[in-house]
Parts: sequence; structure tokens; C-alpha cells
Amino acid sequence: MKKEHLIIVFTVLVIALCIVADIVFASRFVVKENIPEETTVETTTEPETETEAPETTVPVYESPIDFASFREQNDHIYAWIDIPGSSVSQPVLQHPTDKDFYNRRDLDKNYSVYGCIFTEVDYNSTDFNDPVTVLYGHHTSNGLMFGDLQKIYKDNITECDEIVVYLPEKELRYKVFAALVYSDHHLLYYNDFTNADTYNRFFSGIIARSGNYVVTDKECSLSPEDKVIVLSTCFSGSSTYRYLVMAKLVETVE
Repeated sequence: MKKEHLIIVFTVLVIALCIVADIVFASRFVVKENIPEETTVETTTEPETETEAPETTVPVYESPIDFASFREQNDHIYAWIDIPGSSVSQPVLQHPTDKDFYNRRDLDKNYSVYGCIFTEVDYNSTDFNDPVTVLYGHHTSNGLMFGDLQKIYKDNITECDEIVVYLPEKELRYKVFAALVYSDHHLLYYNDFTNADTYNRFFSGIIARSGNYVVTDKECSLSPEDKVIVLSTCFSGSSTYRYLVMAKLVETVE
């Protein structure tokens, strides 16, 4: 009987285990069946658009001088010289073949004892890029052309130490470093300022000068890379001398 009892117990246990296994299997199946299917949501991304940088416009230089109107009168006008605080404010001319043409000609190319302020085509270009540009103008009793230079700079060069040269596309600002009486030798004929030694020797000698009708800036330093303008007129004390005002380029406005 004991053996039969064990068989019955064993059989019951097996049946119970089978039932439990079925339940577990069924529950797993149900859970699996209830798991929602994954859904993929399509997302669209806007294509990246390049944002253009705002355009920056470089201001175009506008000259205060109406060169177009002046050139209708005379197409040899290429610049304008102005000394703020003085009477000097005149067009600058250059004849394309005759270097002395405007020595005794007015803006209409007619004879005039006053002439015009001019540069010489044989020695200077019209862009003021030469090492030294010489501008000529008569000394007049009424102050026209360069008539007032000697009066302006006789005692000092600080009150009117700026000279402005206007070109159609830019303006050049110069600082005066010397005003003096000088011989009537032609500066550009006797001095090759493209030679560094000549340039340095000449201007170091100018700045070191002293005496009557000589005013110089002893602190001024010049190198062959500096652009210099020289205003040249007759010296009122003697026709065999010239009165020169010299200035170096310190700023270009474009």
C-alpha cells in the first residue's frame, strides 16, 4: 500500500507540474500577443539653407571738388591744392607736352601774368606717387596762386601745417616740415630723388638749415619711402631765389 501511495503522490505531482507549465506557457503567449507592434514615425528634416551674410558696401570716395565741371573747362586740371586756414585753394594743371605751358596761361589757356598752379610733365606724373612732386605758382601781390606763401610761413609752420591735395578718387594729406628761401636751381633736374642717398642727403640738409626766412621742423624724420610735395614760388626779396614750402604725405583718404 505504501508503494501505491507513493505512485499516486508522484502522479499527482506530475499532473500539477504539467498544469503549472501549461499556465506559464499560456501566460507568456498572451503577454507576447499583447505587446504592441513597434511603429516607425517618419520625420522629415528641412534642408539646411545657407544664410547669406549681409552685403557690406564699401563707401565710394566722393571728392568735394567738382572735377567733372572743371574738366569741361580745361581737361588739363587733374588735382586741387588747399591749405586750410589760408587763401590757397586752387586747381593744379599739367600740360601733356609743354612743361611750362601754364607758367603764363590761365584756366582757359589764354595768356595771363598770373599763370596757374602746375606741375611739369617732364619730371612728375599726375598721381603724386613720385618721391618728390614740385608744384609751381607765381608770387603775386594780390595773394593769387602762391602769393601768400611767404607771408603764411615766414615765422612758423604750425598754424597752417596741413596741405590737402584732392584727386578725383582720393585726397592726400600732407604735413609741412619746412619753409625756406632757396636757390633758383631746378630741384628735380639737379637731384635724382629716386636715389635713396640723394633723397636722404638733400632733406637732412633742408631740416638742418637755419637763418632768415627758414623755418623747419627739427623733429621731422623722412625716409626715401615718404612722398613729399614742394610748393615753389619766387622769393619776394630777390628774383634769383625761390621760396619753398615742403610737406610729407601723412594720410590718404579713399
